Amino acid sequence: GQHRRFKSGLPDVVDYEFTSELDLIRPESLPVRDAFQIIGSDGKLCKGAKEPNVSPEVYDKLYKNMVQLEVMDEVLYNAQRQGRISFYMQTNGEEGINIGSAAGLKPEDT
Repeated sequence: GQHRRFKSGLPDVVDYEFTSELDLIRPESLPVRDAFQIIGSDGKLCKGAKEPNVSPEVYDKLYKNMVQLEVMDEVLYNAQRQGRISFYMQTNGEEGINIGSAAGLKPEDT
């Protein structure tokens, strides 16, 4: 097959290769990776975790952004159902993932 190397040029981004060969890998054959978690399903800090140093204002802004995304989701989903837009993928229950990952960006990152 044909291989092409991709160099991102970005710090901390791993270079990788594109290939024309399809190689199916069974997930159970891969090593298990740890997931980062600081808050348990009971809403309390996990043992040994430290609470992030974030101001109440930042928490409020993040929460407002998650609620705003939920409202926008509903509006755009309804518009799609009415045929006013052709396609829309909802993010039900995933607002924290979207808002939280974007919250770590600085203006110069985009």
